[in-house]
Amino acid sequence: TGASRAEPLQPNTIADSISVGIPRDQVKSLKAVRESEGEFMAVSDQEILKAISNLSKKAGVLAEPAGAAAMAGLSNFARQGKISSKQSAVVMVTGNGLKDIDGVMKAVERQPMEVENALEDVAKILELNWPQSSRG
Repeated sequence: TGASRAEPLQPNTIADSISVGIPRDQVKSLKAVRESEGEFMAVSDQEILKAISNLSKKAGVLAEPAGAAAMAGLSNFARQGKISSKQSAVVMVTGNGLKDIDGVMKAVERQPMEVENALEDVAKILELNWPQSSRG
């Protein structure tokens, strides 16, 4: 809109580390985005959860929701054609998933299982949940 300051809002997101109604460095942020000809992008909690899952599966990175928000934004840029497959991009994942394990657990398909402190119990649980044919 060309404004010099952000309008206050009531954020509602699982990315609580970046859930701020009035950003502290909003003037610097606006200036940096304008000078770089960049843009801000909002992402949904579902997009963040998908980014957490993709980062862990494809890059071996366990990101907290706020840390995965940038990856969700890059994915949106790619879907919208704002970045092509021939371009390079860097995403800084700024928070480890261990900081917000509850948020990370919302992104996984399988929930953790409790096992006794014995290899036999682990083997039994694995066999019950993943028969030999599906473990390939």
